[in-house]
Amino acid sequence: MVNNQYIITICDELVNANYARSLVEIALKCRKSKQYFSDLKKNKAQFSSSFLDELEENYPIINRNYAYTGVGLPLKETTNAIQNNEKGVFIPYENLTSFILSQQRMLESQQRTIENLSKKTTVRGVEDAKCADAAG
Repeated sequence: MVNNQYIITICDELVNANYARSLVEIALKCRKSKQYFSDLKKNKAQFSSSFLDELEENYPIINRNYAYTGVGLPLKETTNAIQNNEKGVFIPYENLTSFILSQQRMLESQQRTIENLSKKTTVRGVEDAKCADAAG
């Protein structure tokens, strides 16, 4: 029999590790109602393999085996999640802001470099071109 507590533990860990803001966010992202986790906690519903598929698609860091057995850790190590995610890099919320800021600083630095290069580079006018032709 499937134990709802295992899936609840996984989702609580996602929130605690800042991969999601709340259980409601997880439920909605996995196409469930806001009430979904309340129903699971009260055993009014059982989680399904389709929910687990949605959960794993949205949060590749989850340990699918833990959802069924309760054995091991609820979440995989971050490096495993990144390697297993075919859609790209999975960035936790806590790291997202610093990632965006680092990208913004890099773009600003590149913009300053372009501006400095354009100040140093002068375009020769038509008269300069005539002088060069005459000299050649």
